[in-house]
Amino acid sequence: MWWLTSYRLDLKSQASYRLDFAIQIAIWMVYASLPLVAVGVLVSKFPNSGMSVAEVALVYCAVQLGYEGSRMFGRALDDFHTETSKGNLDRLLIHPKPLLPLVVASRIFPRRIAGIAAGLMGGAMGLTGTSQPTTALVMLLIATASSVLIFSGLLTIYAAICFWTITRNLFADIVTGSLVTLSLAPIENFAWPLRMLVTHLIPIYPGIQRPIRSLSSSGGAINLVDFFFPIAAGAGFYAVSVAMFYVGRRVYQSPGS
Repeated sequence: MWWLTSYRLDLKSQASYRLDFAIQIAIWMVYASLPLVAVGVLVSKFPNSGMSVAEVALVYCAVQLGYEGSRMFGRALDDFHTETSKGNLDRLLIHPKPLLPLVVASRIFPRRIAGIAAGLMGGAMGLTGTSQPTTALVMLLIATASSVLIFSGLLTIYAAICFWTITRNLFADIVTGSLVTLSLAPIENFAWPLRMLVTHLIPIYPGIQRPIRSLSSSGGAINLVDFFFPIAAGAGFYAVSVAMFYVGRRVYQSPGS
């Protein structure tokens, strides 16, 4: 497949500097673990906050796999402003393949595998801390699938905004970056505007938190709503982001034109 070839070539060029690659992986793993440590300490200090430490660890796993995975394979969307501001996008626009998958497949950021590894360690901690590990694993997979769709959607929205701004905008830093940490905290502690944001506009709560937290509220039984709704919420959000991307494509004008 053409996109696998593109990924392989980019990965080969980045991995050629092995020592630098290994050092950056270690640094990324420490950095990615900080939100889990911070929120875990807060939850352990305030046991009535709405979530247990095990639930925080499971949510952290789902968030990390979605966030780091999307930024690893969607690196080109993360840096889409470089394509629009320098006019590099023009060479992709004349390609016969669909624009979005063509952009996504053009770059990969393997250092994000450190964050994925940190997320898997958090997931292992969460599964060992629950009395229903099998059910917890199923709900974790559901939350992870939704997380991948949500954070891929956020990257796609950032790229869509770049069609208008041309240069880098703050959406990725302010919205996407903040949601990584906020998604680990119990939603009950948020002010109502923030609760509305992560519930109805960006489905962090229904897509990621709810399936994990249903373990304690449902007594271990999985109902159809908890099984299908999180993925549907993530898929709907991603579909909207793709639509925004192609709307932005229609208004884009190359800096060289």
